[in-house]
Amino acid sequence: MRLTEILKNIDYQLLQGNLDHKIEALIYDSRKAVKNTVFIAMDGVYADGHQFINDAVEQGCQVIVLEKDICMQKGITYIKVSDTRSALAHMSCSFFSHPSHELTVIGVTGTVGKTTSALMIYSILKEAGKKVGVIGTNGVYINDFYEETHNTTPESYELNRIMRLMRFHNCDYCVMEVSSQAFKMHRVDGIDFDYGIFTNLSPDHIGPNEHASFEEYRDCKKQLFQLCKIGLFNLDDSHASEMMNQAACQIYTYSTLKEADLYAQHINLYQEPGHMGIRFETGGLLKDFYTLDMPGRFNVYNALVSLFICSQIGIDHADIKRALAHVHIAGRGEVIHVSDDYTVIIDYAHNGAAFESILNTVEEYKPNRVICVYGMPGKRSKVRRIESGEAIARHHAYAVLTADDPRDEKVSDIALEIIHAMGHLSNDHYTVVENRKEAIYYALDHALKNDVILILGKGHETHMVLENEVKVHYSDKESVESYRKDHKNA
Repeated sequence: MRLTEILKNIDYQLLQGNLDHKIEALIYDSRKAVKNTVFIAMDGVYADGHQFINDAVEQGCQVIVLEKDICMQKGITYIKVSDTRSALAHMSCSFFSHPSHELTVIGVTGTVGKTTSALMIYSILKEAGKKVGVIGTNGVYINDFYEETHNTTPESYELNRIMRLMRFHNCDYCVMEVSSQAFKMHRVDGIDFDYGIFTNLSPDHIGPNEHASFEEYRDCKKQLFQLCKIGLFNLDDSHASEMMNQAACQIYTYSTLKEADLYAQHINLYQEPGHMGIRFETGGLLKDFYTLDMPGRFNVYNALVSLFICSQIGIDHADIKRALAHVHIAGRGEVIHVSDDYTVIIDYAHNGAAFESILNTVEEYKPNRVICVYGMPGKRSKVRRIESGEAIARHHAYAVLTADDPRDEKVSDIALEIIHAMGHLSNDHYTVVENRKEAIYYALDHALKNDVILILGKGHETHMVLENEVKVHYSDKESVESYRKDHKNA
């Protein structure tokens, strides 16, 4: 594409050179710079891209987009903008010919529930025979194609590339998780959202290199409802009215506690050997009975979101109902059958709100005991360690503390911080098993009849991050399946 076409939707100043360039890629990592690329110098969390402009030039890049003053080299085109992150987003939309305009784009934002809601919508659309892609924490799925992601919402260039790939695979729908960081970092600038969904809000991602305050975190998420055409809001969340304030979209609401545009009532839990689920009735826009093959009242919220979106799109109701009855989301309240005597659940819960949610969920099924196998990441917010320990104490659960991406910290040190947060609990309420697979084996070996074993934190992930950010293969699900195989052959 010609450079002039890529730049047509942004304000810029040509400092030097000309716009008569054929461009084959936009890059923001100088190590990927080659001839016919544009290097966008972004001031990042850990490094300032302006420091690597000369490196990009040395590798053959002839067009630089920047926002700071630098010493310019002869023969190079320099383009100045007010914000290079926003410029990258709009340039990416142009470079890939605005793929979001060709898709029905459904954005999901909130503190918890984004992944489950997005994947539930994706599963229903697939069940109905639709071509659909999803982007989020669990990765990118395009029909049956899979690609790993490093961020919940990828960088704008990657995001537009993925959406163009969806169109290449004949997708009509794109479901995506939209993180607060995506708004702060301008990753979704220029994206045409048809639907926006608000799940819930609680303090998270607040601290160095993330958000300066809860207010900033909240206001970033509110931006989705300035961009979408139809917004769906969880009326039960205490921040719902704040999130709806200043929304520029058509507003709909959902609830499990009160009448809303779509609401759930007569919610009943059901339990079978080694298995948990839920049944409920809806009122408002849709009136029917549903079975959800996932545990917990909080999943009714995710089901309501899916019901609303899919019915708005025009999916046959029988397809929606059938899909909900057997939907499973990897690492999100995922029940793995090991024994009829107890229930094993893998969940991505990794902050205070998520711990409270999953613990409240399983307690409603009246288990004998709740055993939580988990750890907390090294070199990450220590608030989560405190919140998790406090949640364990409030719910009188038994903790098997172990590794979860320890990085350069000792697992034992992280465990001690969690134990300290448990406060009054005696040491017969926890144990430390540093190897995560062994910790899972320990919990399953000691499980009693009607216990629930929660394996928390890593969810769908298939790696463990060790010292110096080295990644090694690891999967909670594989560990459970390995135990089941060993147990069966024992």
